[in-house]
This record gives sequence, structure tokens and C-alpha cells, in this order.
Amino acid sequence: MGAKPIPAEEESTTNTLQQTNALCKLNSGALAAQDSLWQTLSPEQCLIARFLLAFLARYPQDKTLVKLVVVLLLHLGLMPKLFASQVDLSIGYCYEVGRDFQTQGSQAFYPQPHPGRPKSVTQAVEASILGTLWQAAVHKQSLPSDEELAQKVQISARRVRQVRGEHNLLRPTTPAADKTRPPASDLPVDLGYTRCGGLWLLLPFLLSAPWWQKRVLRALTFVKHHAVAPFQLVLTVLAATALGIKRLYHLNTWQDIGLALFTGRLAVLDQSTAHKLSLDLVARGVERFYALSAYRSLKERLLDGLLNRYSVDEHVVPRWTRLVELGKTLVPSLGRKMRAIKLFYVHDLGRDKVVALRVKPGNTRLSQVVASLARHIRDLHQRAGDLQIKVRLIFDAGGYRWRAFVQLTKMSSWLTYLGKAIAYPRQVGQWAAVPETCFQPYQEEPPRGRRITLTVTSISRRLQELFLTVLIKGPAKAGDKLPERYTAFLTNDQKSSPSGVADEYRLHWGQERCYRTMRHDLNLDALPKNYRFRRGEKGERVVEFQDYAVLFIAWLKALVYNLITDFKVGLGEPYAQMLLGSIQRRFLCQPARLLVTQTEFRVVFEPFADAPAVAKLLADINARRVKIPWLGGLVLQFQMADQPTITPEKRALLVSLLSATPF
Repeated sequence: MGAKPIPAEEESTTNTLQQTNALCKLNSGALAAQDSLWQTLSPEQCLIARFLLAFLARYPQDKTLVKLVVVLLLHLGLMPKLFASQVDLSIGYCYEVGRDFQTQGSQAFYPQPHPGRPKSVTQAVEASILGTLWQAAVHKQSLPSDEELAQKVQISARRVRQVRGEHNLLRPTTPAADKTRPPASDLPVDLGYTRCGGLWLLLPFLLSAPWWQKRVLRALTFVKHHAVAPFQLVLTVLAATALGIKRLYHLNTWQDIGLALFTGRLAVLDQSTAHKLSLDLVARGVERFYALSAYRSLKERLLDGLLNRYSVDEHVVPRWTRLVELGKTLVPSLGRKMRAIKLFYVHDLGRDKVVALRVKPGNTRLSQVVASLARHIRDLHQRAGDLQIKVRLIFDAGGYRWRAFVQLTKMSSWLTYLGKAIAYPRQVGQWAAVPETCFQPYQEEPPRGRRITLTVTSISRRLQELFLTVLIKGPAKAGDKLPERYTAFLTNDQKSSPSGVADEYRLHWGQERCYRTMRHDLNLDALPKNYRFRRGEKGERVVEFQDYAVLFIAWLKALVYNLITDFKVGLGEPYAQMLLGSIQRRFLCQPARLLVTQTEFRVVFEPFADAPAVAKLLADINARRVKIPWLGGLVLQFQMADQPTITPEKRALLVSLLSATPF
């Protein structure tokens, strides 16, 4: 007969008992050899003790379980010297566990907080401090110093300030503000010369910018704690960009008191610290900072009542790395295909300012993101409170793709687009079929003999839809295969004339000029890398792609462009039309002497060629009494030093020095 099958539950119980017996046998010989006291225990006690020791050997890391087993073994009557060595415990530790259990009960199994230092501010000390402050406030109308109170009650001045803070007994002038004040004197304190005194000319425009607010700046946070505040990093990047410092790595060459104070510090940030801080920013915080600053800037624009005319284009930033695989594209400035990233800026053509930004891989084309950029502009308008959104969008041939135009046409209720078409052979065949009688002379300066008309074009065999086209036909140039030369623009604007649409497209070159300025004068190509390396679970190198550092620096460079644009407008003509590099050279890099009084922070310029042009602007800023938040509320004031006079003695000395001919 076959054996009767064992149920699953009984089989599991049998296996558990077998494992327990095996563990007990492992220690039975060693336990019996330790001492003859094992013989005094009953068989049941020996079995329980051996089971507990075997169980403890399996879980030696659990401190609570170790204490519990030690107490049970002591309760069985075993001496610690019989089992301590079996579980890698000291005899003294076993006795200590037993004593703690007798005094604390079950609480001995859990970690207890260690008693700290005795409280220095007792109720009596606190009552004495408050009573002294109350009597001084009533009878003397002033509060004694923290040092006097600390000496009276025998505690530190720091504890006294803590008690005052808990009861909201604050002094009219806080110690933090006192640190920024010069000594009590009517004479100004000379801080020395700075080679970037003109940088302070941008401060009033920065403080009045709609995005310079606590809510916007507090969106930036670091992954871990740093002694540098996020707003100081923002000021450092803004100042370095405005002065034409190409990279954060070059900050070490700018040990300048004017630059340091502009960034809210006593010394300029070290290059390694600034670079590390830019990488330690929280990604979601950077996105929130960008979103808040973008829509607040746009909200100010809506108050001006200007036409919402924007231009979108791409800027290629080459990457020279061979360690990671990035999207490749043609770099126009280098004339070859290489790894790169792309910045898609949205440019306000009415005010010559940047209003939005998107960072994409290098192989992303404008035609793939032009529709999403249009929706992004709409979202910014909605958040800014625009109830009747009407947007005109201009882009070049990089956005020419049938899918892009289909998506843009669906937004015709609030979007009017104008995009340049590519003269593919299929489209040229349609344009060549347009009768000559449909064309009219195109009035342009200088005259080029071109003619213009309004027609429709089929841009894909997959679509039956025809797109409205402004077609310009001109004479062929030398070497052209076609007898005529065509330029076409696709649009959904049915109200404007063909000549008006063609003239409006020329405004797109304002963004091209902006790119040129930002690339050469603001070093737009000098951006941090958008990837980091880390070690995987097996020690291999893993690449993490992250665009927040690129977005942070690239967006701040755009904000600097906007600030200097406001500064140029404040100067008036002809400076409003100058390139940014000329503004940097003529104004921002002018040296000055810094003076501090009890209430003012003075920037005294040496005489320079364009000083008369900035005189009216300096008078307006001085009248506004702009306060510097990170300098204790000191009022910013500008002065122009007198032209140094050359006495006859000095002139004779200079003539004698220059009279000698070295060659």
C-alpha cells in the first residue's frame, strides 16, 4: 500500500519543527560544554533556551529583539556568561539589559532620548528679563541692550534675543540692518573704486521689473542648504551677463567691490560655487520661476495696449562633447552638422523683448514646435488676464510643414499666422501657373522690379485643403535655372493686403538682430551642459539629461536683454537704436567711486564722453529715491565728479615727462 499523503498545513508545520531542531542541535554541544549549570535546568527550559539562542543567531541586527531574548534567558535562570559569547554580546551588556528591564519595564526595549543640558532660560530667568524690559519701556521709553540683560541674569545675549523674539519684543532697528549701516558720522565712507560702476544704472530698472518680486524669486530653491541665497545667484548671473563675462568660470578674475555689492555679497561668488549652485537648483523651482516671470512680464505688456505681434525662431547652441549622444543638426555659425541643443525664443516685435523660451534637443525642428509655442503664448496671455486674445505669429521657412499649418489653422479664432514657404518644385509649378494679369507692382524700397499677388497653394498631396498665399514674383538672378524668382508667405489673414503682409514679415528680422546681439554681446552660446553622469546599481556610468540649468541661464540672459532694452529707451535717441555691445562699452563698464552715508549709497562717476546723455536719466533716478533691499534700504544716488583741473605745475611736470624721446 502507498503512503498516505500529508496535508499541506501539516507538512509546513513538520518542516518548521525540523528546522528548529536542527538550529538547536548546532548549539547544543557548545552550550553543554560551557558549564555544568545547564544540568540544573529542566529539559523544557533547555529546549526553550536553545530555541531562543538559535532564533537570536538568525536576527542579530534587531536591537529590540536582542534585548527581549536576553531578558527571557535571564528569566529562565541562565547566567550571562553561559550565552553571551554565543550571540556576540558582552556580559556587562546582558546585565545592563536586565537592570533596565527591572527599572523601566517594557520601555527598556526601545531607544530612549538622552537627557540634554539643563535649560538655561528658566521661568524665573524669563520673568526677570520681561520685567526689566517692561520697566525700562514704561519709565525710560527705551530698551536696555541684550548684553546688559545677559550680564544681569547670567545668560548669553543670544538667549536674551531668543526670549525677546518669542514674545515679539523687537527693537525699532534690528541687528541685521545695523550691520549694513556705516558708523554714525555725517561724512561718507569711501568704499573704493569699481570698474563696473555703470552696472548700477540697471538697478532701478531691475527693481521695477514686474518679475522682480518675492513670490517669483522664492520659487527658486536648492536641493540642499547653501549659505548663498537664490536671489544672490540670480544677481550674479544677471551682472555677469550684463558686463559681458562669457562664463561663470571667469568670475574669479572679477574681485571687484562694486560687482560684489550688486550681487548682495561682500565678495564675488567663486566660479566653482556659482557653477555648483546652478546645478543644485530644484528643477520644478526653475520651471516655476520661468513661468511666473514670463507671465508677469507679459501682463505689463498688455497694459501698454500694443498689438500682440510675436516672432518665433530657433537658435542652435553647439555641443563639443563626445561622451553622450545628443541630437545632431546643422550649426549655421560653423557650417557643419554636430551635436547641439536648440533654444526656441518668442520675441515681442513691438517692444523688442523676449517673452518666452523653450529648450529642446538639437534634432528638433521649428516646424515641430511652432504650434506648441503658439499655445504657450496663449496660456501666458490667459494667465496674465487677457480676456480677448488676439495673437499674430511670424516665423521663417524653418516652420514650413503641412502638419504645422494644419494645427495653426485650427487656432484661427485667436491666432493669425504668417510663415515663409519653401519653394519646392511642386509648389513652384503651382505658382508658375498663376496668370500674369493677377500680379501687381510691389512698392518697396529700394525698388527691385518685383510683382505681388494673392493666391492659394496646396502644400501636400495628403491634404485637399488650400492655404492662402502671398506670392512675390521677381526677375531671375544670374545663374538661376528658373526664368522668375518666387518668394511666398502662407497666412490665414484675409483682411490685410498682400503688400501689407509682405511688409509685416520684414519685422521678423528684429528677432534675428536680437539673436545676433545675445550671441555676441551676452554670450548666449556659453550655457551649462544639459546632462550629468551618475553611477548605476552595478557601478556603470549612467547619463541623466536635465534641461533646467540651461533654461535657468538662457532665460536670465533673455531678461538681461530686456533690462538693457529698457535702459536704452530711458536714454532716448540715438542710444535707443544702439547695439547692446555699444551700451556695455559706453555706459555699463564705466568706473566709479562708491560712497556710503547713513541713508545713501552713492555711485560717483568719473567724467566720460557720454556723460551728458545720461545726465537726465541720473536726475530722474535720484528723484525717485530707489532703495536697495539687500543693502539695508540705502537709497541709490548717482553723482558726476568734476573734471580734474591741471594746474600749471602739473602741466609743466607732464610736459617734462613727455619731452624725452625713447627712440
